[in-house]
Amino acid sequence: MGIKYHDLNRFDIIFFEYENSIYVKRIIGMSGEKLSIINNEVYINGQKLDENIELMPYRFTEDFEVIIPDNSYFLLGDNRDVSVDSRMIGNIEEMQIIGKFIVVL
Repeated sequence: MGIKYHDLNRFDIIFFEYENSIYVKRIIGMSGEKLSIINNEVYINGQKLDENIELMPYRFTEDFEVIIPDNSYFLLGDNRDVSVDSRMIGNIEEMQIIGKFIVVL
């Protein structure tokens, strides 16, 4: 079902299929990057990520690190305390992506 996207960027909002459900999340990590969450801060290849987006206050339960495989993305929801995202379901492969939001009202 997947669509190949060559123009996906960090912070894009995409929708994808996972276990017969559709999810909407934000791209945080790109293929080949090392993503770490340390003390509730996101790091990409060792550099703190300036998300520059409005987030609900949140906390993570534990620190972790992942290398994002080729043709995959690490996704987080903007309401991270309750979001089912890559922290729980892992990286999302490009073929799972159904579309990209291009306009947010």
